[in-house]
Amino acid sequence: MSTMTTPLPPLQLSLQFSPEHRASSDPKLHQALTRHHVRQTLRHALRGALAHPSQQHTPAPSLASPAILGVRVVGEVEGLALNQDYRQQAHATNVLTFAYGLSPQIGADVVLCAPVLKREARELGVSLKNHCTHLLVHACLHALGFDHEGARREAQEMEALETLILKGLGVADPYARA
Repeated sequence: MSTMTTPLPPLQLSLQFSPEHRASSDPKLHQALTRHHVRQTLRHALRGALAHPSQQHTPAPSLASPAILGVRVVGEVEGLALNQDYRQQAHATNVLTFAYGLSPQIGADVVLCAPVLKREARELGVSLKNHCTHLLVHACLHALGFDHEGARREAQEMEALETLILKGLGVADPYARA
């Protein structure tokens, strides 16, 4: 069955913006990260990843597995603190994924650092919405166990899958620029 005809998996989404990134103070960010867009992006990423051949060789959730995902948009101070506490990195990063498991449901929290996302989108010459879409897909793949920091083959597989999912969402290959 093709990905385009496979139903989107169920998703329970919590979307939070830190006080400095509420709609009234950051309207462009809210236009890029509407609840509908975040939900659709994550559901497409789940469908693409769960249908991927690598997921069929390990105990993995099915396309019918429910997902409970939290997405929190933070500022530089909170992004730095989280990256320092959990990755021992002394800088705010664009996205962090905290995966909690794949059974009985897929569970993860995703943290997006708004100032880093905006700066990167500007530097890359892409829209903020497309950059956010890419990082949501990236985070979703991490939640499902994909990794790009180990073997180069795994990184290439994850990048190829991201590119495929993003193409289905109308977003250009983010790695073609690299």
